[in-house]
Amino acid sequence: MAKLIGFSLFIAAAVLLSACASAPGPRFSGLVTPEANEAGIYLFRRDQIAGVYFPVRLDDESVGNIFNASFLYLKTEPG
Repeated sequence: MAKLIGFSLFIAAAVLLSACASAPGPRFSGLVTPEANEAGIYLFRRDQIAGVYFPVRLDDESVGNIFNASFLYLKTEPG
């Protein structure tokens, strides 16, 4: 019985870890030059085991989610 429980826990952990490794999100492919009256903000997130994504807010407004091993580019006004 103990072997069955241990094996079940191993399978569950493997499934959870593989789900984190395949989290959706863009991969960084190069810098974008903002327009003349814009500013660009890059947020990078390393690959982490815990958590699939974090919500991102700018000036109390939701601007998106950042996923494991991905980035988020925000356009905003300078200053």
